[in-house]
Amino acid sequence: MLATNIVSLLLLVVSLLARPARTASRDPKKPNFVYIIADDQDYATANPDIMPHLHKWLSQHGTNYTHFYTPMSVCCPSRVGFLRSQHGHSHNVTNVVLPFGGWTRFVAQGYRKDWLPTWLQSAGYNTYYTGKLMNGNTVTNWKTSPVLGFNRSALLSDPQTYVYKNASYAIDGTKLVSYPGNYSTDTVRDFGLEYLDEAASHDKPFFVGIAPIGPHAQTETVNGVSTFTDPVPADRHRNLFADHVAPRKANFNPVNASGASYVKDIARLNDTVVDYLDEWYRNRLRALQAVDELVDAVLRKAEQLGILDNTYFIYTSDNGYTVGEHRRQPGKTTGYEEDIRVPLIVRGPGISANVRNDGVHSNIDLAATIVHHAGAEPSYDLDGRVIDWSAGDKPSSRESGTATHHLSEFWVSQVGGAVEGKYSDLGGKILSKYRTLRIKEQGHDYAYTLWCTGERELYDMTIDSVQMNNLLSNSTLYGALNSTDSESERLASRLDSLLLNLKACQGSLCRRLWYNLFPEGEVQSLDQALQSKWDDYFDRLPRVHFDNCRDGYFPTEELPAWRNELVHVNKSLIAAA
Repeated sequence: MLATNIVSLLLLVVSLLARPARTASRDPKKPNFVYIIADDQDYATANPDIMPHLHKWLSQHGTNYTHFYTPMSVCCPSRVGFLRSQHGHSHNVTNVVLPFGGWTRFVAQGYRKDWLPTWLQSAGYNTYYTGKLMNGNTVTNWKTSPVLGFNRSALLSDPQTYVYKNASYAIDGTKLVSYPGNYSTDTVRDFGLEYLDEAASHDKPFFVGIAPIGPHAQTETVNGVSTFTDPVPADRHRNLFADHVAPRKANFNPVNASGASYVKDIARLNDTVVDYLDEWYRNRLRALQAVDELVDAVLRKAEQLGILDNTYFIYTSDNGYTVGEHRRQPGKTTGYEEDIRVPLIVRGPGISANVRNDGVHSNIDLAATIVHHAGAEPSYDLDGRVIDWSAGDKPSSRESGTATHHLSEFWVSQVGGAVEGKYSDLGGKILSKYRTLRIKEQGHDYAYTLWCTGERELYDMTIDSVQMNNLLSNSTLYGALNSTDSESERLASRLDSLLLNLKACQGSLCRRLWYNLFPEGEVQSLDQALQSKWDDYFDRLPRVHFDNCRDGYFPTEELPAWRNELVHVNKSLIAAA
């Protein structure tokens, strides 16, 4: 009997030792999230030739969202937009530095205990983050203003955030460590793998954010002055893409000026500058190679840990980038497609493999979608809508379930014309306040922008994807839009009215595109709105306006605001139609 018991005990011990190292019994209803965000990567560079690992692991096994946009094309405001699922006019963190932006502004707004990681923690998640969180996390404030919401973190800290081979990290809010000589993207990768390993060892579902700086420009700050030079690739990649040049699209250094505001006054680039831009572009591609290898390492680790099936793997960027389009120097900050359109590729439970989704989405929608799948409960109604990752995700029709529109905003003026690179000084002050509406539905595909100067731009993206033919180039500054004058003005009157509604929207009203304009549901699409019977109604609505071009979002300087009374005042016109 004793021998039998001993044998049974030995068999039990052997069976326990033979089990996989990790058999955590996570709630199958709670998926994990691995969020990889590049820095300044435009949509076009996330292709199989440049990033084969991204294509192999995510595109072939997931969905490529082809019209995914940033709500504000500059780093900190875009990242806050994601972390709060809000437009810039809602969170009002509108710059990368004080007084209108940065981590200090984020904290002052009261957001440190009320954002995506704290919502996820309240929903039972462990949360981890490494790399760039936002501008303004510094080597001096990591103790006085620590980041809350992460179980573990290793956060890049200014002024070394964008120094590829001498980065500093605030680790777990307890110490500051520098890594001179180490390549930043590789260090972020290693922290990410460590956190993924740790996260998988616990019973709780998890969120792991991994945020390398590639392919952002190298940025060194001395005495408060920042100098932007081209990205620094890892030594192993420095000779790649030797024959590549910046894409020669029709809007690359065009013979005839294009655009509006300061863009239309940029001089044509000479051969020396074009050569410089081509090398800048090559170094962007080279810097992306370490990011692509990071994706490969993370997915290989996930496969080893056995978590591929219950984890959403998300790849995106905070904003896009231009190199020579519209004669511009390297940078972002406009509402043109190169600056606001970014990659989004998602692999995970219920997501279709190797497909394209052409719906219009924003990174504020991405946060709302994570919240939806995590079962988290934010303290306010999010501006973002749930992206249809699977059939059960579609919001109700009353919230415009079909993704058709995106709003980009900008409130940063740049003194001296400093964009990026040694040829970036345009002189004077760049006036960069604007709002851009992208709308894509039922064969329509338009980009509409109003600048603080009063200039308007309208592009038919079905035939002019490079935005060279402004259909409103002859309109007067802040001029009236009369539907009977031209088809362009008829269209602009509709889009401007949508901007009037969206420019201060909150919560569900940001997702219900036509609701405020037609609360009884008479119009629910651009096709319907363009019917001539609505001309009087749209022409009588007030127009979007900026009082000046100074930095910062001041609602009182952007009157008129939308008022529900505008519908009632014109109700007779609606009834007559």
